Amino acid sequence: FGARPHDPFCVEPREFEAQVRLLADEGRAISLEQLQRYVAGDETLPPDACLITIDDGMLSTLTEALPVLQRFGVPAVAFVSAALVGREAAEGEPERFLTWDELRELEQSGLITIGSHAHTHRSMALMPLSEAREEMEQSRQLLSDELGAEVTSFAYPFGTVTDFNAGTDAALEDAIREAIGRK
Repeated sequence: FGARPHDPFCVEPREFEAQVRLLADEGRAISLEQLQRYVAGDETLPPDACLITIDDGMLSTLTEALPVLQRFGVPAVAFVSAALVGREAAEGEPERFLTWDELRELEQSGLITIGSHAHTHRSMALMPLSEAREEMEQSRQLLSDELGAEVTSFAYPFGTVTDFNAGTDAALEDAIREAIGRK
């Protein structure tokens, strides 16, 4: 979140606030839990339902997004790459990544759920499947252990059609089944 006009992955705070206000006013915002219940066949969703997702786990998720979500009572999911937690901004990155304490603060808000965005934020389809699965499992486990809550969602880094495939989908399903079996 910020003012970087040529960055397609950056949303200006005023624009984000207008989007969240619209979703709140129209009753379209849903939580990850609601979406999971819907997928399981246990809940219906409002027309044109929308789940807000925030990728990468950068500081502005806490400083810019959370206050807006709180103002309107709208839930979201922050997808975080576990290996980047607490890392300072590298060259070309707009800001530092959230710390573990800051991630806990997001979760404690009751509005933001933390999900996995792989361990090191690399394209899953560009690595061997065994490595992709390890990226998925390692991230979920570290996030769950550090936050003290089971991480139940995953978003592919970058999310383009070249970043996942049938093999990575199967590896993700296997990792999820294994995690559920350990409970």
